[in-house]
Amino acid sequence: MAERLFIALFIDENVDNKLGPALRRYGYDAATARETERKGVEDEEQLEYAVQHKMAIFSHNVADFAKLHERWLSESKEHYGIVLTSTPEFRPLLKKVLEFLDRFTAEEIMNQRKFI
Repeated sequence: MAERLFIALFIDENVDNKLGPALRRYGYDAATARETERKGVEDEEQLEYAVQHKMAIFSHNVADFAKLHERWLSESKEHYGIVLTSTPEFRPLLKKVLEFLDRFTAEEIMNQRKFI
């Protein structure tokens, strides 16, 4: 399923809107729910969108996406990764995300839930 080396991130609407443009400035493939006009869309639909675009989803919504991950595993549904965080401040968040993207490949997070 993984066809790219580097992780591409679809950023949920509850994450600072500056994250997508900042990651692109560093050369990463990133899109936000706001940029793609997907604000207010249900979590599972956001995950399905990320899968269609071969992207991992990144969110502050830890509880809901953790449950969604478990359900998808039980239904043998594949995704490109669910990356979760509780870090709200932009600079520390950007630092954590850049470190994460430098550490893992797209294949390594396939069907995985990661907390950073």
